[in-house]
Amino acid sequence: MKKMLVFLAASLAILPAHARPTPMLQCVGTEPFWDIKTDGKGFLSMGQADSQRKFYAKTQVQTARGVSDEHAFQIKAQDRAQKILRLNVLKNSSACSDGMSDQTYSYSAMVEVGNVIYTGCCR
Repeated sequence: MKKMLVFLAASLAILPAHARPTPMLQCVGTEPFWDIKTDGKGFLSMGQADSQRKFYAKTQVQTARGVSDEHAFQIKAQDRAQKILRLNVLKNSSACSDGMSDQTYSYSAMVEVGNVIYTGCCR
């Protein structure tokens, strides 16, 4: 854990000066199960049912063209091995459902990690 904190602190130095803050999000998906949490300070963590939680440093938050910051955006992050995670978030006109519970979410999510794409919901 101590090594992870050192990595995360060192990663702050590579953030672009113009980067906007990472919104605080909780995202989930099923089949397979996954979740992402952002802390609002530029860091993400992703858990999957079959592996340990991975930590990422935020490198960029980009708003989709022609919409407000809260409507559609992408968070691009990287882990210690420089592998990229892209979290695409889109505000829904109707609620997003995780398909397993009665909970509804305001945002839909698509996550790309390596060669795998996951879909789910965020709030």
